[in-house]
Amino acid sequence: GGHGFGGGFPGGAGGFGGGHRQQNQQPTELFPKGKSKVVKLGKPKFPDSNSKHLWLIMFYSSEDAASHEVAETVETLAKKSVFKVGAIDCSHPREESFCSTKLPENKNHFPQFALVVDGKVTLHETPQNVNAQGLHDFVVEHIPKSLVQNINHKSQITDRLLASSKLGAILLLSEKYDTSTLYYSLAYQFRSTYSFGESRAKNLNLAKEFGAKKYPMLVAFVQKGLGTEKYDNNYDIIRYLGSVQQKQVTKWLNDTTKLIKKRERGGTGL
Repeated sequence: GGHGFGGGFPGGAGGFGGGHRQQNQQPTELFPKGKSKVVKLGKPKFPDSNSKHLWLIMFYSSEDAASHEVAETVETLAKKSVFKVGAIDCSHPREESFCSTKLPENKNHFPQFALVVDGKVTLHETPQNVNAQGLHDFVVEHIPKSLVQNINHKSQITDRLLASSKLGAILLLSEKYDTSTLYYSLAYQFRSTYSFGESRAKNLNLAKEFGAKKYPMLVAFVQKGLGTEKYDNNYDIIRYLGSVQQKQVTKWLNDTTKLIKKRERGGTGL
């Protein structure tokens, strides 16, 4: 199972203990390039307000046992999560002063975790026992919820989604009562292109409107002439028919964006 639109953290909370190290080992590189899903960050490469993704960042010291103990947990999270996970080695002379600007309070306490949203760094009050579920919950707590609007009636599609200055809109029809981390994460990743809406709990008005036979159902609203079905005088729709997994949905959103932007540039596709 990958990342669907269900709630919760994939794989549950169990089994994310830190690995215990032998005392006489040399400090190994925590997140080796090419082998790790955790992205190595530093002053020249650190998320800012233009970054496409949500980033959970681990500030660590490669000389510190506690950092080594949670590395496995962070690696597990990076493999399973729908947001990006990065790490910065603050014991490296090149990064020391940069880390202290990001960690004003306890600049020598490691590991520490933070979420970067629109360039703003929010520090996690890291508990003694760091686990993947706790870090996942921290991200969910701080994800910008306002990017996904609640849609209960057809009129709200026009008023809330299509009235924005974005290039298009995405609507998720869901049987769930809560918005999934994946949908919030996609809404953040594509925030400059689409407004996002969600109709929860098998809303009958909208199920009828879009002929929803099964859930979840995902629909893109694009300019007239670009879609596969007419919606109204200004918009067409494109239905997503693939499996509701992060990789596939992201590809569909990217393809739909290319279609819209190609039209905007006068059809050159460049």
